[in-house]
Amino acid sequence: MRPRTQSSSDTDSQAEFGSSRGGSGMPAPTVLMGSLCRTRSRRGPRTSPRLSHQRGDGGHDGEVTELSIDPDLVVWSAEPAARRLHPLVIVMHGRGADERDLAGLFRMLPAGFVYASLRAPYAYGTGYAWFDDSVETPGDPRVSSADAMSDAVLAWVRHLPWQPTAIGALGFSQGGAMATHLLRQGRGIVSFAVNMSGFVVSGTHPSDAALATSRPPAYWGRGSADPFFSHELIHRSDVWLGAHTTLTRAVYPGIGHWVSDEMLSDVCDFLTARL
Repeated sequence: MRPRTQSSSDTDSQAEFGSSRGGSGMPAPTVLMGSLCRTRSRRGPRTSPRLSHQRGDGGHDGEVTELSIDPDLVVWSAEPAARRLHPLVIVMHGRGADERDLAGLFRMLPAGFVYASLRAPYAYGTGYAWFDDSVETPGDPRVSSADAMSDAVLAWVRHLPWQPTAIGALGFSQGGAMATHLLRQGRGIVSFAVNMSGFVVSGTHPSDAALATSRPPAYWGRGSADPFFSHELIHRSDVWLGAHTTLTRAVYPGIGHWVSDEMLSDVCDFLTARL
């Protein structure tokens, strides 16, 4: 799902959590600074060259999936020479969008961070997704799938030619779920998370007990009129975040599945407190 600003019209039909509004198909620049744009997408399967499947033992239903983040497609908020000696925020788009979507927020976020917007590896419509909808239930992917996707993000971090002073994660919708899950799979590496209109992956994780003690900072914001949040999804996310993080929680009256001005302001305040 691509976020939109509060002033945009809402004319797309949306039937399931994180449903897509894909990218425009234009080449992605290395560094992008600009405002959010909203374009329509076509739903349908595509083949992603960054994803390989192999049949074998040890995988779910006999399938072993190799996942990776394409470093050449990352959109950065700063040129290479300006990235060192700064904290890094990993930015992850919603389902059906791409790496350029949330890069439009860079100029609105605190300047003390370096932001890197990644492209998810699963093709979805004219955009991309962090979970494979042919296997996973929208809004309820398996912990093992979230672990594997998080490992791909963490592998990309390990191969950076510089070492950030700190690492956080920020995402919208499905990307918000990824941001929160990186606290679990990347415990000790990812120190805070911003989850905008996203959920928490269900199930237990080996890091949960330690997180319940350390309680890293997390922001979770959603609109009161977001059609993708069932009572179960709200309860699951609320319970886990309340028990495992130092949570900044916000519900925005009358807001649907998008990033409002108030949400963005709260996100900026949360990030500024991490500097």
